[in-house]
Amino acid sequence: MPTAASYAIQATLWLIKIISDPVVSASQLLLSRIISAIQRESSWTAKRLKSLAEFSSGQLRLVTFVRSLVNEIVIVSWVLIVIFWLARWQGIADA
Repeated sequence: MPTAASYAIQATLWLIKIISDPVVSASQLLLSRIISAIQRESSWTAKRLKSLAEFSSGQLRLVTFVRSLVNEIVIVSWVLIVIFWLARWQGIADA
């Protein structure tokens, strides 16, 4: 049976996904535009900018790792909040 904590966890993860998806897609679009614009150039500066853009593009692959890490942090945080409040209410009841 779902509890309020599970709904809170799902809502928080859903909000994080909604907020992060446009940021990731915008950055990927920007990097692809930079790479395609620089490919037409053959100067030393253009080659360095292309290298930097490709490096940044590779870093975007870490987004899935960061997302799962954030998901785990959110879940653990909500569980700790629930445990804290349950312990507090139990302490009040025992007093």
